[in-house]
Order: sequence, then C-alpha cells, then structure tokens
Amino acid sequence: PLLPLPSDMSSSAVAHCGTSNCDSAWENVAGSGEHSCGDRIAWLQSSEGGLLSESEACGRVAGEFANVCGACMPGGESSQLWKITLALMVVALGVGVAATAAICVASVLRRRRAARLLQ
Repeated sequence: PLLPLPSDMSSSAVAHCGTSNCDSAWENVAGSGEHSCGDRIAWLQSSEGGLLSESEACGRVAGEFANVCGACMPGGESSQLWKITLALMVVALGVGVAATAAICVASVLRRRRAARLLQ
C-alpha cells in the first residue's frame, strides 16, 4: 500500500531539471513568442518534440536560451556543460576573441624577445 504524502509536500517540491535554480526560470518567456522555458522543455519531451529525456530537454533549452533559461541546465552552475556554454557565448559575442588575441600576441612577442637575447 502507498503511504500518503505529508500535506505540506506538493509536486513543486521536486526541482525542475534536477536543480532548484530552474524553478526561478521555469516561467520565463524564452525567445520570440509566448513560450516559457518550461513550455519548451515540456514540448521537447513530448512525441511532437522528439521524446527527449528531461535532462536532454533541459540541457537543450538552457543552452539555446541561456540568458533566460540557463538556470535549468542540469547540474546547475557547477555543471561543466553550463561552463562550456557560457564560454562559447562569450567567444560568440567577441569578448573572448579580443582577450585570446592579446594573449597570443604577448606570447609571440616574449618568444621573439627571448630569441634575440639568445643570439
């Protein structure tokens, strides 16, 4: 026989996407239109959306709409995939490109200076 749940325990006690961080983003509207992060995740889990697992659907929506749904990335902020997604976003926006170029130029200049000293 199944035991009844305590009266103060509701279905919302289970965190969306396995992270309590997602609860704050679940109703956020993602992209153009009226679909929330939660709507998009639920659709990807449906037969029309591809029958993705919860983890796959959460990861896809969190990656595609990181600015509003990023908190739904499975594993939360500590997830390696979340860190990679953020890094890719920075590079895509060009911020990382300038920093990387500066590091490469500095490295080349140091090597040339060292080579001149050895001659």
